[in-house]
Amino acid sequence: MKGISHFATGVALATFFPEIVQAAAEGSLLPMLGGVGGILPDTLDFKFARYFEKYDLEIDPGSDPDPEAIADALTGAMRRAYEEDKSQNVMAHTIKLGADLWREYAIRFDPESGEVGVRVGPLVNTGQVPLPGSEPEGVAEARRKLGVPLVHTYSSEYKVNIFSGPSFRFEREGDQLYVHFLDWHRRWSHSLTLAAVVGALMGLFVGLARPGQDSVEAQRQADMIAETEEVEIA
Repeated sequence: MKGISHFATGVALATFFPEIVQAAAEGSLLPMLGGVGGILPDTLDFKFARYFEKYDLEIDPGSDPDPEAIADALTGAMRRAYEEDKSQNVMAHTIKLGADLWREYAIRFDPESGEVGVRVGPLVNTGQVPLPGSEPEGVAEARRKLGVPLVHTYSSEYKVNIFSGPSFRFEREGDQLYVHFLDWHRRWSHSLTLAAVVGALMGLFVGLARPGQDSVEAQRQADMIAETEEVEIA
């Protein structure tokens, strides 16, 4: 979901409360508080939290990616996580070949067979549109057998193509190995505590910005007096 969608959803939810709608009619910014609440968590994650994440392994395929080497690096990290019972945080970098040119590759986790697969795909532009006939010839999918029960918590296949690549955290839970996608996402930024604190601060701010009931009534009376004086003069 795009940021504007989060913001619009937050504003829409705020209008479910009649008091907020009434306050907005009087000039309050309270509905905007819902929009801020909707967009803030992902903004904190993608603009700040992701850059403070530390990785145990960073996979940089280079301009001539070798699916066998990528598969070996992934399975090595996954086996360490399982055998040593120590989670591994892995970053898979993208392959940028030009200002608007990228080489796509795909990573696949197959719980049924307990395998990891990596295949090199076509050239794509920044809009993720593939260039016809750009897939490398004679390069098969590299597959590695893990030999441990595998569980993915988001998707079975990830295409690595533009901008920053995906990250994975491999963690053993019981006798299973879990694959967590973008582990830095939806942590503290999506907590109810943070929402309550930010909501209280924003509520205080918009409350101060809202015209007081007394001032609104005083303005209304002043307008009535002015209209009466105009009628008497006429």
